[in-house]
Amino acid sequence: MHRFSKKALSLVAVITAMAGWYFINEIGDEFGLGNKNYYPEPVHAKVADGSGTALVIEKWAQELLAKGTDPGSQQPYQVINVKEHGAQGDGNADDSAAIQETVQEAIRLSEKENRVYKVYLPKGVYKVDKNIAVKGKRGDTIALLGEPGTVIDGSKSSSMYLLDIGGEKGSASSLLADITARGGHSLQSNILCKAGDILLISSKEMFNPNRPDYIKGEMVEVEKVEGDTVKLKSPLQDSYSALQTKIYKLNTPKVEVRNIEIQRDSFQAGLKISYSRDVVVANCKIEGARERCFYINYVYGGLVLNNYADSYWSDSDTHNSRYGISIASCQQMLLKGNQAKGGRHGIAHGGWEPCRYIVLAGNTIDSYSQSGQASLDFHENVEKVYVVENNRILNSLNPTCKNIVIENNYIYSDKLPALHYYDLTPDCGYFIVRNN
Repeated sequence: MHRFSKKALSLVAVITAMAGWYFINEIGDEFGLGNKNYYPEPVHAKVADGSGTALVIEKWAQELLAKGTDPGSQQPYQVINVKEHGAQGDGNADDSAAIQETVQEAIRLSEKENRVYKVYLPKGVYKVDKNIAVKGKRGDTIALLGEPGTVIDGSKSSSMYLLDIGGEKGSASSLLADITARGGHSLQSNILCKAGDILLISSKEMFNPNRPDYIKGEMVEVEKVEGDTVKLKSPLQDSYSALQTKIYKLNTPKVEVRNIEIQRDSFQAGLKISYSRDVVVANCKIEGARERCFYINYVYGGLVLNNYADSYWSDSDTHNSRYGISIASCQQMLLKGNQAKGGRHGIAHGGWEPCRYIVLAGNTIDSYSQSGQASLDFHENVEKVYVVENNRILNSLNPTCKNIVIENNYIYSDKLPALHYYDLTPDCGYFIVRNN
């Protein structure tokens, strides 16, 4: 058993000396570290009474944590019942077409009447032998609302994604001038966009020299446009070469999926949400989706709350996913109260362009005991992460990312080190581990 592994902590100490950006505190003298403190100024401040120093949670993380109690839908909406549009929910009839048509009708009515329509699936077993694939655009809301006992049975479907909903990437435009440093609030491009649009910056430049498949990039929200100058609501997180960078205007609907159980029995996925914003996935359960259960991909702002993933392990050596919850190239995400077990990684973060601004709180995360992999995993293209507030990490944590805080969690492993690292580089930003 490793509550904290001597091997893991020794590695942290070495990198601390190299980069000078780490803070390790209250781990225990049993490992010979003597509770030495290493800390970066941006996240560390003196206590007012002069008794010492304390960790300061950055504003973006405080704002995400404040959303942890899902308030439900904040705007009036109308409901369309799938059973009034041909779905049977009896576990026998194939309801694929009826559900698909109901979701598309909700989008059409929302646009026509200028009010939101959401799809309601009453308690029942909805057999889906094909899949549900719906694409929306900015201004659309795609919402599927179930209730306890609402089941979508995709065990006979051969589609990779049983529910595939969200927006689209859109066309590319050029970056007209280099962005030489992070922190700026504008870019130069002739892309057609307006205030409130979400843009994807995607470069061929490497984000991490150890992993050439990870590229620079980020999503940004447009504040206003003045000629070829696109002003942004938040600062840029990286520098970019104009010759190697494209700008995409994303078609980003809002997406909401609640109280739905998805059943699969194959090396395929359950729920995929991509190119979306203000996403809520709450109180859902997915079992038997052995490629990955929940796939959240290119989402700008999202709450993943109180979901359950299980039975997604495969013994095949040719498949490397087997994720409970996969967060790929997303920004501003809160994962709270989820349970994931029975696969390669319980919760994994990565993608192509980086994941940024991620908070995990109160999750229970495990992996299949023979997987040899960390139950909570961060790839080398993830940065700005808070793993805080009573996460139960039951089979190791791989924090191989930039700018991470790990505080007030229970971390256990019986095979791997409790903190398990790969390919850390000197440019790791801050690394904070305390009170676990």
